[in-house]
Amino acid sequence: MKKHIKSPVPIYVLGATFFLYSLIFSMRNFWHLIMALMVSFIVYFIFKIFFKGYYIETVKEFEKTGDSDADRVIAEGKAFMLQINHLKSQIENEQVKKSIDDILTTSTDIFDFASQNPEKTRHLHASLDYYFPTTIKFLENYVHMQDKAMDVDNIASSLEKISTTLPRLERLFKNQLNSLYKDAALDIKTDIVVIENIIKQAGL
Repeated sequence: MKKHIKSPVPIYVLGATFFLYSLIFSMRNFWHLIMALMVSFIVYFIFKIFFKGYYIETVKEFEKTGDSDADRVIAEGKAFMLQINHLKSQIENEQVKKSIDDILTTSTDIFDFASQNPEKTRHLHASLDYYFPTTIKFLENYVHMQDKAMDVDNIASSLEKISTTLPRLERLFKNQLNSLYKDAALDIKTDIVVIENIIKQAGL
């Protein structure tokens, strides 16, 4: 997920233009005041065309559930995702970055689901206790070794192993997501059976 950061330059230029205009012309004159504002905003919009800001990679803000335990689990997951995102920014290999994007996308789906179904967060221990820490450990090693790959053959081999392992980790995250939906579907099926039994007992 990308977040747009606006450039402060147009605002600074707007203020500087108004200030310079006020040094040359008296702001006590109403028309000079209007002209100062017009010129300042024209300069502002011109600079806004050339200074559009930039985008940073971030993770989604998940909705609060109102359940303190669920919110703690979701916040912990988000912290892991931010750490993975930070490590991604230090990695040069596009294929590895693609695998990281896949992991982050699936993780977002997991915690989106959890934020809508807080009672299911109890099933996320595998992700929090193993999948995320393992992914982060691999990526930390990758970042540490990537600059040395040209010098040492066994480092290049290790980087390749990490690269091929990441898609497997993504599948673990995907399995976690699938199990959440299967569990939810089972709960719905159970609720339907209970309702049907109640209807039968009521003779409806």
